[in-house]
This record gives sequence, structure tokens and C-alpha cells, in this order.
Amino acid sequence: MTDNFSMSSDWRRQVLDICMPGIRNLADELEAQVHVEWQKTEPHPYSRPPSQLMKDVYSEVDPETGVITVGDSAPYALDVEFDTKPHIIKAHGNYSLRSGSHYFGQIVHHPGTKAQPYLRPIVYRVYPDLHR
Repeated sequence: MTDNFSMSSDWRRQVLDICMPGIRNLADELEAQVHVEWQKTEPHPYSRPPSQLMKDVYSEVDPETGVITVGDSAPYALDVEFDTKPHIIKAHGNYSLRSGSHYFGQIVHHPGTKAQPYLRPIVYRVYPDLHR
């Protein structure tokens, strides 16, 4: 049994090595097309200015599986794409939390946010047959 598994593993590795350049090209193409589609999306589904999101979209290929990951490196990208649960925000010093001219105190009980998907709809529009 072990011999069959190692042969199978070697075979998978060889196929992946042969296919990897094409997979990387596909990942680069997907990343570029996501940028193009984002520019066409009006109005943008998220309330912040579009420059805040999709600024650093990236694609990665897992060398072991060939799985392509497309993401956005904005620090709050996952929170926008999915959602946030209610949570507490605390000041890191002896000062009030604020947003512009609005002051909230040192602790805020944030109600959470509703998901506002922006990346997945674009990826699925570009490649409708992708595994979801």
C-alpha cells in the first residue's frame, strides 16, 4: 500500500510541476481581470472610497496543491467581504475614541457590520465556473 501511495504522490508532484507555469499565469490573469472588473463596478458596493479597497489585490498559488487564492491586503478587507460580529473597541491610552469630530469615549460597544461582498462577486463574474 505504501508503494502505491508514494507512486501516486510522485505522479501528482510531476503533474503539478508540469502545470505550475500555466497555473501561475492563470493566477496573474485572474488578478489583472479582477482589477479591470473593479474599475467597471459602479457604484462600488462598499461605502468607503474605492481607493481604500482593491489597492493591493494579490494572487497566490499553493505549490503543493496548485490552488489559487485571490485576496485583498487591506487590513479590513475580510471584515467587509464577510462581516463582523458585535465587539468591544477600547482606546489604547487615556483618550477618547473618535471618528472625525465625533467622540465616543474610551470604550465602544460596536454592533458589528453586515457583509458587503466586493471581491467574490467580481471573481465569480470573471470566472463563473470556479469552485465556490
